[in-house]
Amino acid sequence: MLKNPIIRSDMRKILSAKIPWEKLRGETVLISGGASGAAAYLVLSLCVANEEFSLGLRVLCLVRNVDLARSKFGHYIGRSVTLMVQDVCVPLPKDAPEADFVVHAASPASSKYFSNSPVTTIGANTLGTWNLLDFARRSKSKAFLFFSSGEVYGNNSSTDGVVREDSYGYLDPTQNRACYGEGKRAGEAMCSAWNLEYDLRTCSARLFGVYGPSMKLTDGRVIGDFMTDVLRDRSIRIASDGKARRTYCYETDATIAIFTLLLNDSALGPYNIGNPDTVISIAGLAEIFSRIRDKKPPLGVEVPPELKITVSSEAGIRFPEMPDISRIGQLGWRPQISLQEGLRRMHSFYSKTQ
Repeated sequence: MLKNPIIRSDMRKILSAKIPWEKLRGETVLISGGASGAAAYLVLSLCVANEEFSLGLRVLCLVRNVDLARSKFGHYIGRSVTLMVQDVCVPLPKDAPEADFVVHAASPASSKYFSNSPVTTIGANTLGTWNLLDFARRSKSKAFLFFSSGEVYGNNSSTDGVVREDSYGYLDPTQNRACYGEGKRAGEAMCSAWNLEYDLRTCSARLFGVYGPSMKLTDGRVIGDFMTDVLRDRSIRIASDGKARRTYCYETDATIAIFTLLLNDSALGPYNIGNPDTVISIAGLAEIFSRIRDKKPPLGVEVPPELKITVSSEAGIRFPEMPDISRIGQLGWRPQISLQEGLRRMHSFYSKTQ
């Protein structure tokens, strides 16, 4: 990935952020799901920081897809990165190397998988969290960070659409998506339990719409679908009425936020990570994608005559629109990348990899 100029630029931005890299000198960091999504940026930035600052750190990357990991981390494997190939729902071997920091990011994160693989989804967030928390306890780790989600807030009823870390709403445990939202809630409860009983410092990063070059375009999320339309030079296809509003956070901002929590000894409990300045409707997002190609005419937006909404998946759910990020803001973090800039960078990356 580092051969791409967008990735190199993103890594430079992460390394120049106010991150206490010295805290990682000589340390071992275990990251589950490290070859996918936002976790891949964590692994890459650790590798680059290791070389840039001569930290002598070690990254244990827990993966299931070795080929994907090799495509992401290339020559770092066997140097900064050690691959551990296994399902996170299976306890780590007793002789596994100990880790000073543990990040649990392994989980399906798209509604496409919630319906097709609900057992895998809830398992990664319950059994997987239990296994890695127990591993962190045995390792006497300095911190455990859990990739959670804004979906823990459930059906949000706030009048302004803003959710704070205590803004919990109703979540139907029998509904299709519940394998994800309830799984994340259970994972956060486990983090609190291990902190209370074993004095393990635990954080839950409630991520809102993280996107960027490391995401799969085929996982069913709207940004991936729209980007595919652009790359194929066709109209942007909306499969709903386009009124739903979401917020999106570029991967460099999210990565800096994760390190801010992981390396701050006072960080404990849940933190919203998102960009409140990017709230936009699906229809509005489609318009941005329609005009994302430099010096080319707009692609246009296509709305099917019959809206194809998966009723069993999202009917009746009002997702939170905007995260209140004042809590992590007290630790000095705020997103910097606008939605237009982030999408432009993502488009540039994929245009060079097709």
